Amino acid sequence: MSILSLPGWCTLYFGCFLNNLFQMERDRIPNSSLFPGSGLPARKQRVSKPFVDGCIMRFMGIDVIPKLTYEEFRQLPDDGKRYELIHGEVHVTPSPTTRHQWVLHHLDYSLTTYVQRQNVGEVWVAPLDVRLSDNTAVQPDLIYVSNARAEIIQENFIAGSPDLVVEILSPSTAAHDRATKLRIYADAGVPQVWYIDPKAKTVEILKLEGRKYFVDAALAGDQLLTSDLFPGWELPLDKLFDFRGRF
Repeated sequence: MSILSLPGWCTLYFGCFLNNLFQMERDRIPNSSLFPGSGLPARKQRVSKPFVDGCIMRFMGIDVIPKLTYEEFRQLPDDGKRYELIHGEVHVTPSPTTRHQWVLHHLDYSLTTYVQRQNVGEVWVAPLDVRLSDNTAVQPDLIYVSNARAEIIQENFIAGSPDLVVEILSPSTAAHDRATKLRIYADAGVPQVWYIDPKAKTVEILKLEGRKYFVDAALAGDQLLTSDLFPGWELPLDKLFDFRGRF
């Protein structure tokens, strides 16, 4: 995910606040106490009591963003953007591309048709929170929850580890999805993770063994996407990635 770490309104407020604070410090501290040529104070002379103003906390003259619990995270205003909470820090992802949405739609349709006919579970798509701890909630592109784990499906979010999460990669999200989020999924005990790359037209199926994932299959070309989670189900990659010559 493209990590902007804060909602736009909070980032703007934070930037303006720090700019005003910097101007106040420059006016108050003599030039002799500045690093030569840097314009920065050598050290803060002021220690202030902690307080929270919006999402800004000031402590010992340093302004920081306090980490949130999931319950606090859910109180953020709904501005239409897609947010995730990772170890208490808020992350925002850019809007998906048409290529991304094409793949998601076709995978969702194929899997949902199979799952409903077999009555083996439920398929969900983003935006939907998957809360994996008190300070971590992510939004995979697609989620599968088997009947055996149906109790994790709550009214407003998924409360626990699904059987499968699918991440559809893009240049701005791939590193985050493969590194940060994969560790989170492993710690939470998610059995399978699929990485789908619409541009490269590839699929990787990762299975959890112990606390690490191993690549069970790497698919490309005209191969079939299958999984032991869905016996008898298959989806040809050339159909999944058939963008009708648009891209």
